[in-house]
Amino acid sequence: MSDPRIGLTVTHRRYVGHNHTHYSGSQVDHSYTMSLLSDAATEVCIRTDADEGAVVAYDEIDFLAPIYAGDVLEVEAFVVGVGSTSRELGMEARVICREAQRLDEDNAKLAPTASYVLERPLVVARATATVVVANPLPEPPAPWGTQVAEVPDRPELDPRAGLRDLQETWLRWTRDAREQIEKRTAELRSRTQAATDHNEE
Repeated sequence: MSDPRIGLTVTHRRYVGHNHTHYSGSQVDHSYTMSLLSDAATEVCIRTDADEGAVVAYDEIDFLAPIYAGDVLEVEAFVVGVGSTSRELGMEARVICREAQRLDEDNAKLAPTASYVLERPLVVARATATVVVANPLPEPPAPWGTQVAEVPDRPELDPRAGLRDLQETWLRWTRDAREQIEKRTAELRSRTQAATDHNEE
């Protein structure tokens, strides 16, 4: 029977800021790409084992094209193998948006901020990697309860009401919302402590 984690895929997207320029021509070092791949691998581990895990080896990595400041980079990590504590991942990075002037150099009418969505993403890197998790689980964990409290809907303010009435309505909503958030925070803290106590037993 195939492990249910095989094929699990995580996708991240990031705008490559000009502060990451490393070479002439606004080219960015591919260590930036590897950092994004590692981030995607971390989410994979969280989803497979409720653990951040760690990339212990890039078994193979190929940089196929340069990346530039102004690109929007999409990285993908997917599970291809499951060991007792290790997870084998396939990875790919691709450019999905690029500065217009880099694609259409002869168009003098382009604004300096113009950028295009690529019709076909440009694959810039592919890799296989091994991650290890500290506390492996036999199957993917069920999602934890929502981390966001159910905050009361904002009240509709009557524009004909006086300033004092508007202030009181707003303050009442703020107080109710804060109570819900504090209640949810206490519940989550209690669950976390219970899980910690269980692991220590």
